[in-house]
Amino acid sequence: DESNTLSSDSTKGCVSKPVQINTVEVEFPLYARALEYCAAHQDSFVRVTAMNICLNTLRLATVNPTDATDVDFEGNGSSPDGVLHATALPLRERLAIAQHVCSPRLVESLVSPIFTKLAQLWGTMEELIRDIDMLREGILQSDGGTRVRDSKMEQAKAETKKNRLANALKDTVADVQDELELFEDVLKVGLTSLNEQSIEMMLATFVYPLLLQPLLLYFSSLNRSQVPILVDVLSLGAQTTAEEAGVDSIGVRKIQDSAAAKTALFSLTAVFQLLSNPPLMRLLLTALFHPLAPDSSGETMIRAKPDVAGVGPDGKLCIRIDSFSPDEMKLEFEPSSYSFGNVTGEKSVRGDSQNMNEQVDESCVYVLSPALTEVLEGQAGDLSLIARTRSNPYRRAVLKCLTAGPSMYGLRQISVLLMDAIMKRFGSKFASDILFGVGMKAVSDDIPLDERSLDSKRAYSRNNRDMGQKIDSDSRQSLSGKSGSSFMGEVVSALSLSIINVSMHYEGLWKLVFDGIASHTLLRLAKEDDKAIELATKLMEQRRRMSAMFISELPLKLDKMFGEQIDDDEEGIKEDEEARIGMITNDIFFKSAKGKQFSVVGEFLRLKEVVGKTEIDEYSVSIAMSSKFNDTESRLNNFGRLHLDNDTKDAALQISCTSAMAMAQIDALAAFLKDLAATNSAALKGNTPKAFSISRMGTIISTTQFFIADLNRSIFSPISTRLGKNLLRLDEEISKEIPQPGSVVGLVGRTAIPCVCEVPESCFALLTDETASVVSDGVKWLSLYVVFYSGYMILAEPERKGSGGNGRVVSACYLTSLSVERDQTPVAGNASPARRLLVVHRSLDEKPPGLFLPEKTSPISCGPFNRLDEYKSALDVWFEDENSAEHAYRVMSMKLGRAISKRGNRLREKLSADS
Repeated sequence: DESNTLSSDSTKGCVSKPVQINTVEVEFPLYARALEYCAAHQDSFVRVTAMNICLNTLRLATVNPTDATDVDFEGNGSSPDGVLHATALPLRERLAIAQHVCSPRLVESLVSPIFTKLAQLWGTMEELIRDIDMLREGILQSDGGTRVRDSKMEQAKAETKKNRLANALKDTVADVQDELELFEDVLKVGLTSLNEQSIEMMLATFVYPLLLQPLLLYFSSLNRSQVPILVDVLSLGAQTTAEEAGVDSIGVRKIQDSAAAKTALFSLTAVFQLLSNPPLMRLLLTALFHPLAPDSSGETMIRAKPDVAGVGPDGKLCIRIDSFSPDEMKLEFEPSSYSFGNVTGEKSVRGDSQNMNEQVDESCVYVLSPALTEVLEGQAGDLSLIARTRSNPYRRAVLKCLTAGPSMYGLRQISVLLMDAIMKRFGSKFASDILFGVGMKAVSDDIPLDERSLDSKRAYSRNNRDMGQKIDSDSRQSLSGKSGSSFMGEVVSALSLSIINVSMHYEGLWKLVFDGIASHTLLRLAKEDDKAIELATKLMEQRRRMSAMFISELPLKLDKMFGEQIDDDEEGIKEDEEARIGMITNDIFFKSAKGKQFSVVGEFLRLKEVVGKTEIDEYSVSIAMSSKFNDTESRLNNFGRLHLDNDTKDAALQISCTSAMAMAQIDALAAFLKDLAATNSAALKGNTPKAFSISRMGTIISTTQFFIADLNRSIFSPISTRLGKNLLRLDEEISKEIPQPGSVVGLVGRTAIPCVCEVPESCFALLTDETASVVSDGVKWLSLYVVFYSGYMILAEPERKGSGGNGRVVSACYLTSLSVERDQTPVAGNASPARRLLVVHRSLDEKPPGLFLPEKTSPISCGPFNRLDEYKSALDVWFEDENSAEHAYRVMSMKLGRAISKRGNRLREKLSADS
């Protein structure tokens, strides 16, 4: 039954069965001549022109009278999808044309050059990726494999080579895109018989030998090495050594060249992104991810003449033409494919002499496509199918790529794009059914022991198409009618691991990078299965705890590397290891790294529409991002840093800030998954936009209309309340209750520095003794003491009565909210020796401390968000002379540094305890 693929001429219904008919033999000299110019060696412009002629000729057979009416033909004749003539040809003539152009000999002449060209581009890309890998890793053949370092000449050479390789890769990717889109045009003509032959040819000459086989060959070579390939550095922690991770001290791989495997993954990704023919896409997904793979021993062949005709629902003869509706092109429907000669053809086993005397160019031979169709459309309860199949080795290879360790640089990132391309091409339900093995029990419990992993020799077929070897049916009996939860578990686990990428930089420093595309794939896949959401939630909570521990260990690593290079003026910080570690922790989260506009917390976003309606510290980060075609090129072309910066400390801080941001994104994703599990994935179902931000109250705001910073393809969710308090409100926990204006504090035994401050009119109410102030030129001045008290800086006026050992609070604020600067530019013409310090206060609270004047600032907008908005206020603190101001500066810097260090250490404790 081909009800999913065929339509009649007179109706929009579908054809029941293909039939064999005799047609008039025709010749098309123009078509034959055009085919000659479709060859792979021809100039690209010539090829495209010749292909256009051929596609228009094919289109003559697919335009029926119904299609030809009420159409505006002006300017529409050059497209393969366009109608060439106002009056369609009679059915007899169209059948003759279809029979001619679907001849296997002519189909091969039309389609094989595309795959020849793709194979050539595949080889070119493999070499480019290999060169890029070597340049990225800093391997120079002339110096025996050391990283490019300080030589300006070497840096210039590396930069020149980088640009050359980047441009060459960009051109090659564009050429691959052109060839695949050309093949897409052929398939979209809609001649079913031609598409059947084209798909079989693609599987035999391109998919299996160039897209699937290299993955197995790569892992086969790895199995002979002793290098760990699946090391999860995140679970081991920031102190993991290079040797434990299978890399050397600068992160260079020690394993087999992965260029072929990366090229295969890229090509697979491009195929799923650019091609749309439903039967082809379903067969490719089956070959790649169905738990079962066809048997390759004693392959069964189907030999049939081109099935160009069929019988429609009305009983009339018609041409077999694809009739996929827009909904069907989304591939949401139940698995089905073409017939591939099963109805009218004859089956035989490869090597049989029967029918070998037939003319090869008169018959179509199908081997791979019928076998994959049988797996796709088969039922788990069919024991004969189970006996003819085996565990799919390609599925295991891709899942291994998703969980690859640092020694397999790039494989994880590209395989993530493949998974997301699959989810975008197919409906979530269809894709999850295949990936999760719905209706089947895990193969690992039932197949022979020596076939359960890619480490087994029997996991690799001797056949060059590598479709697998036959397995005894007795060992597969329990596969029928069972749950596929183990299949679901291995996919969800692999995707969960792929969300965090770990790579080594700068002599042992690990870098965490959050992969939003992997997260997007996981969310789309898991939303269709409650158990998958539940498992993903548990796994992501584990990853969240691991990342918190990892970040808590980073300052220890940085202190060992750069402890003596702490760039601070505070006395005692450099000599105190604990203080240094606290300062480093603070810098990771609250200091903008070199070359970055914002700190980690400065990257947090707050929805404008929910300000005042949700918790005060509800800030969001990106937790998922849909992929696009250019992402593949950018990931292949990601060179990283070609040489060490002169200031490696700044570079290390950059890396650490990226790792901290990844931890925040994992935290937000874990919180989002918990809400999904509690609400039956409501946020991802219904009319939810593809890109959005969600608040803790469940408010969803679309971001699809914002074309900045990838907002139009990202999902945002708030960080957890726990992390928000640890990062933004930790001062309130560390310090005692803040002294209120008017309260009395003791000055005896505390550092109290006399100063003078201006009292703005808005702060007159803070003064308890008007006689203590002095007015000069309309400005009110007040003599105060700067006092440091339990994590606060207090400005207190001395009591006029009593022993004089107390002061009355005028202003108080957290030390960690302050920064102090020397005034380097005294007022011109001012002969006074007095000098001032510029004290700046930053806080999430809108109201400034007493005496501080707020600065008018506009929130930094980013689409529907504002960035984390710290209110800024400032105060000029005057001292008697330059020496007094310098003394006050040193004391204040030391106190501020100690407070910041204390907060950093407390934050480390929180992260460590949370893990």
